[in-house]
Amino acid sequence: MPKTIVTGGSGKVGWWSIQELVAAGHEVLAIDKVKPVEALPKGAKYWPVEMLNLGEVYQALAGADYVCHIGAIPNPTGFPGATTFQNNTIATYHVFQAAVDLGVQKIIYTSSEMVYGFLDGQKIIPEYLPVDETHPTAPQGPYGLSKKMGEDIAEMFCRNHKISAASFRLANVRSPGNYDVYPKRRKRAERQAGGLWSY
Repeated sequence: MPKTIVTGGSGKVGWWSIQELVAAGHEVLAIDKVKPVEALPKGAKYWPVEMLNLGEVYQALAGADYVCHIGAIPNPTGFPGATTFQNNTIATYHVFQAAVDLGVQKIIYTSSEMVYGFLDGQKIIPEYLPVDETHPTAPQGPYGLSKKMGEDIAEMFCRNHKISAASFRLANVRSPGNYDVYPKRRKRAERQAGGLWSY
């Protein structure tokens, strides 16, 4: 049974990823600073880890085959920019460094569509549509920049070491409990003009 570490296992994306991994036959260790609000499924365990502490990351990743690195400050407006940037960038570096040293085979890194810069700062018009992974990036805030640097960290480790990684640029993540946000947004369509959340 493969062992998979899910960083940010207490968040929305982390919690749902754990459900799918367990269903696919993985032994899952969810690591996060905070305990999951909802119970984890059988086959998954929680371990409190401070991702900015490299020693704790090494301990958590020991014996893992795969890592889903989801853990990050997800809200670009919820913390000071320097805090968001430092947390997300250093945590990602720690995960990749520990994974390489411990022989992890593959890492999934959750990036963000914010790397394109469409939703931050000045208005940017896409160079082409549909926007894909080859579209130029232009992050305009600390969150988007931290996610772009995370992609660069992944590429660097893959170039220099025997590890495989894939970066996924997630869009607006909603769980079933908050689907009702969308009908409310449609009523304010003029405020949503130009947003690329649909991608």
